[in-house]
Amino acid sequence: MKKEKSITLFIVDDNKIISLALENMFKETFDEYETSISRFETGEECLSRLNDVIPDVIILDYHLTTNILGMDGISVLKKIKQVDKNIEVVMLSGEDKLEIAVECIKYGARDYVIKNDSSFVRINQIVQNIAEHINVKTNLKKYTIWNWVFFGLIATFVIGEIIYLACYKYFLK
Repeated sequence: MKKEKSITLFIVDDNKIISLALENMFKETFDEYETSISRFETGEECLSRLNDVIPDVIILDYHLTTNILGMDGISVLKKIKQVDKNIEVVMLSGEDKLEIAVECIKYGARDYVIKNDSSFVRINQIVQNIAEHINVKTNLKKYTIWNWVFFGLIATFVIGEIIYLACYKYFLK
């Protein structure tokens, strides 16, 4: 059975254990969603995939250190926002510095989560909130279209009745 709700997630973290754990958590948590999850070890891999798929949410590690010459999290965040400013990006970092969090938010991150004992719970809640927001926006668009269709039918009926009554009175005098 096709699920009505869907979410596309990208996880960008050079730590395979963390990215795999996040993927498994999202698969369990979003069981009522049609979920598509892709994992990347570098920011460059993620950015190249943006040519094919625009995700709803990207979990992005602040420190991407696997490739010394590769892009860091802030650089990747800036490029993501250039591709599509509506992509929600949640920064994940071991850095517990306010300046870094402010910088991430300044460049368009939805939130900044520090890697600790509760980070997975926090990320899960953030992504659930984003998914529900997306679902509400999608449903609102559907209902808005149906409201216009319904309004159009009523308007057609009312105008038809007015024309009928006008003709009836004019021709039966």
